Amino acid sequence: MLDDLLKVIGSLTVFLYGNLYGNLLSEEHKTFLSSGYKCPNCNKTLLNRAGISTVKFYSKDGTKMNIFTASFRGEIAECPHCGHRWNLYAKSSPIITPNKLEIVNIIETHRSEEILGEEKRLIDNSRSTSKTTRRFTVSREWSKSYSIQYENTQVNGTELNLGLKLPETELANLKITSQETLNKQYSITEGTTENYTEEVEIEVPGSKKLKIIFTWKRIWQHGIIKFQDQNNQVFDVPFQVAVGVTFDQTQIDE
Repeated sequence: MLDDLLKVIGSLTVFLYGNLYGNLLSEEHKTFLSSGYKCPNCNKTLLNRAGISTVKFYSKDGTKMNIFTASFRGEIAECPHCGHRWNLYAKSSPIITPNKLEIVNIIETHRSEEILGEEKRLIDNSRSTSKTTRRFTVSREWSKSYSIQYENTQVNGTELNLGLKLPETELANLKITSQETLNKQYSITEGTTENYTEEVEIEVPGSKKLKIIFTWKRIWQHGIIKFQDQNNQVFDVPFQVAVGVTFDQTQIDE
């Protein structure tokens, strides 16, 4: 019953696109929709329990996109189960299967810190001659994210930005594989946030005011993803991943 309903919905989508926008969709995407959202290759239904598509979408240059922006700028769909890809639109160039990339190693090189801002607290013990101890909790919400420097990719030791150019399909495959590798390696889930919490204890002398300044910092792990294709070309792709937050603590007598 559910399969039949999905087929009706998908076929209606194909009909509406065909009548309102002309022959816009690719034949393979029409097949995907009218089959009840089943992968054209492995035949698995690509919807989650909430009825939201689980298809992975990418722009022409291989940048991963969410389901909402894909309808405007997406070019390629990919099955999350078998990895089969197909064009969304009839006007798109045929998908050329790029050389398969295998992960040789992920090398972590160094860490850096990025200042996020300051948080200030004032403890007033000026009306007492006795020292006091204050305990409080500081926290910061943050999310895992990453940045990949594709323009600094090296192929067999030669930087791409020095004139070496990859075919569009090769570059798109490199981007897609790099993103998936980092998501898996560092357990990155889009839209998920984490909370860093720490308890702080401050001792303030009598007859004193003390200003506490917390300087928050994001910690970036830098590294290189090393790939090798079936032609034994080695790709070194530099990246940085946000792996945590911390703070520096400064105390100033008022």
